[in-house]
Amino acid sequence: MSPYHWYALKDALTFVFEMLFMILYAAVISLPGLGIAYVGWNLSRRWQSTAAQTLFRSGLIAVAVTPSVWGHAGILPAILLALILSGREKLAGVVPILVVWVVAIPIIDTPAKRRGSPARPA
Repeated sequence: MSPYHWYALKDALTFVFEMLFMILYAAVISLPGLGIAYVGWNLSRRWQSTAAQTLFRSGLIAVAVTPSVWGHAGILPAILLALILSGREKLAGVVPILVVWVVAIPIIDTPAKRRGSPARPA
């Protein structure tokens, strides 16, 4: 193999490891929010109102998984930005959460309507 091929292979491996690191970083950052969403999801399981259950669960998902790329901080949970920043900068955290919330409502609501009453024991 020529030196050019070795450099190309080295660059490809570096790229793969950098991508794996970014995915691992995003997963670790999301774990606390996903744990809270899991607990909230199970606590809302016996609610009678499907609409209230859908709004609550979609809000949990939005807060738990919405990333926000902001400045030099990299990928941060959007709820962290919504709590820390103020003024116009707060929109960097609030708007992505609202967008994910609006998208999550019909995704969660459609299976809930097909299932019927959410108050059935699991």
